[in-house]
Amino acid sequence: MSIENPASLEGYPEESLVQETAATVERGESTQAGGFEVDFSFESTLSTPEEAMDKVEKCLKELDWPEDEGIAFARAVEEAMTNAVVHNNLGIKHEDGEDHATYVDKIRTAAAGPDGKKNVGMSIDASTNKIEVKIKDEGNYIMEMDDRVDPTTGENLLLPRGRGQFLIFNGCDEVRSNPGELVLVKYRGGPKRQSGEE
Repeated sequence: MSIENPASLEGYPEESLVQETAATVERGESTQAGGFEVDFSFESTLSTPEEAMDKVEKCLKELDWPEDEGIAFARAVEEAMTNAVVHNNLGIKHEDGEDHATYVDKIRTAAAGPDGKKNVGMSIDASTNKIEVKIKDEGNYIMEMDDRVDPTTGENLLLPRGRGQFLIFNGCDEVRSNPGELVLVKYRGGPKRQSGEE
């Protein structure tokens, strides 16, 4: 079903994220009880990561998730979308010693060109106990799971990289990376509570 017939989207609140989005949206049947599945398609623009974060926050709010868990996960999605747009689709890397204004100008220039038309897909499968977000871009990057920098330590505070992965891994319970795809998972209350452990 497409957004052109929002009345047919049973189970969504009246002010649903599906009814307000400018992105391409379709609703399928959820694989999780008491939840839903939504797909989005974005162009590679500077506003895409924030738009994606807003969609995730609205999903979690509709499902009455705790605010602190929702915010941390939504920020992780924003960072993952930033990586998909900037690094994968636009091909922009932050050079050592490069000032922020120059970096942002490179992104704006690339987004205004043909690479700005490259799509980033995001699917959300959410319930009251678990949310899974899949982000697909047109690149082949695989996130290095073991090659992470802690940007909160003294020697890393001024590095131009590492903050995004830090937010992604701290906002999620599971992170899986494949060429052109990143999967982020969050369990309500964390994985220990979900499995019954303390």
